[in-house]
Amino acid sequence: MEVRGKKVIPYKRINHKGSTMVETLVSFVVLFIVLAALYNIVVFSSELYLRSVDTSRLQQKPDI
Repeated sequence: MEVRGKKVIPYKRINHKGSTMVETLVSFVVLFIVLAALYNIVVFSSELYLRSVDTSRLQQKPDI
């Protein structure tokens, strides 16, 4: 295969199956953001539950 007297090297297929360092770092950052959001949801719901238990106990406490 020649083009104007020059040899043309056939196109080698480059393997693009790996992930870059930037993609890996971005995925870890997104993962940490999601985990932090889930942690905050769990903390908030447990505080809300404990507050409701305290309120319930105060309402059931007999007046002396």
